[in-house]
Amino acid sequence: MWYKFSILILEDFPIIDNRLVISQVKQTVLLKNPLQLYAQRYRNGNHYLTIYNMTSSKKEQAARYELPELTKGKWHDFILQIYYSDSTDGYINMWMDGKKVVSFIGPTASKKGRNQFYHKIGMYRDQYSEPMTIYFDNYILTNDTLLTTNE
Repeated sequence: MWYKFSILILEDFPIIDNRLVISQVKQTVLLKNPLQLYAQRYRNGNHYLTIYNMTSSKKEQAARYELPELTKGKWHDFILQIYYSDSTDGYINMWMDGKKVVSFIGPTASKKGRNQFYHKIGMYRDQYSEPMTIYFDNYILTNDTLLTTNE
């Protein structure tokens, strides 16, 4: 599965040391809250991706990738390629502004979940007194490749 989107963080966006998720994928689980497979985060000016261990009974990270800086006032383009699998053949690849920044191989789905996944973009955060705005654009979801031959 391929996902593509662009974001713009405004110049006056506050830098806060608190939870802020920009994009994430979740898997539907019968009679429970959905499982979070990955989350793209922006906390205290740090931009990173967390991938969760789908073979554990507890919510724990399998990997954390530091991502390039999000320059305020500039559009950034993201492409994700995800092969959902509860085995070791799963993978997540991520490109930011045309450069590959994540290459994860391992389980990307839980055996406990259904074969239903959904990608969420937006600002998922705790309540703050400061206003925040991030613009999202150019969203694409497809089974076809989103890369050209030179990427």
